Amino acid sequence: MREISCCFTGHRPAAFPFGSDETHPDCVQLKARLRGVIEKAVQEGYRVFYTGMAEGFDMYAAEEVLQLKVYNPEIRLIAALPCPSQTKSWKPLSVARHKRILALADEAVLVSETYTKFCMQKRNEYMVDRSSLCIACCLQLKGGTYNTLKYAFDRGVNIVSV
Repeated sequence: MREISCCFTGHRPAAFPFGSDETHPDCVQLKARLRGVIEKAVQEGYRVFYTGMAEGFDMYAAEEVLQLKVYNPEIRLIAALPCPSQTKSWKPLSVARHKRILALADEAVLVSETYTKFCMQKRNEYMVDRSSLCIACCLQLKGGTYNTLKYAFDRGVNIVSV
């Protein structure tokens, strides 16, 4: 049985028109919409949120949950890590951000002991299988985000687009 919990799926910075520029008005607006959707989920009783900890949307979502957690301590953030080497090729600032979020998360789950070409999708399925809501930002009809949305849809998970 699925928990009353929520997972996130969305793109990495390269897929966004604003790239890594989080000061860009479109990114600021995306984060504001994301926060509103998360706040609504909390009002509806969601207390457990899963993030895949990828750069971009996953981290934006995790940071929004952590901000809301300050005022709602019953909220839990669970980091679903695809493999131990997730941050291997990342820039130092992204690695530091990842570590900071992990340190504040209530729990971290390692989905695969080693990197495989399927570990990211396995992580996504792990989150969806435990969620009744998926908050998504999907701009392309291909790739991991799209596959995760299809997986969530096929399993009857409610999907909210940001």
